[in-house]
Amino acid sequence: MKRLNLFRSKQKLPDDVKACNVKFENIQIEKKLDRTGFLQAIVGGINRRGMDAAVAPEGSPFDIVLFTEIEEASRTLTRSYSNLQPVIVKAESVAPSVIERAWQNRVRLELLSRPSNKNNDSPGHLLD
Repeated sequence: MKRLNLFRSKQKLPDDVKACNVKFENIQIEKKLDRTGFLQAIVGGINRRGMDAAVAPEGSPFDIVLFTEIEEASRTLTRSYSNLQPVIVKAESVAPSVIERAWQNRVRLELLSRPSNKNNDSPGHLLD
């Protein structure tokens, strides 16, 4: 569990976090739980492309937050998700909870991409 709790570090979060808010205009999923799962799948795909991202907080007018320059976000989303009609705007500020979730997504991807131990196939042993 040590690695998953590193985000609780005493270091101050930077003030100049580069981030973009994204709203997908063409998602036809109204049920909240299904929509969140769909957005998390998109975030996972973005993470696998080497970018940090998280699902936007509940109540936000946006769907996801990407931690990158707007040009790179536009290239990636246009190439992979153009059918969802992404609208990308620069984030003026990012809540610490969103940064924490993006970091957790990065750690999760790292842990799941490691080869399994033959004696213990569960990725849980990597958390100790």
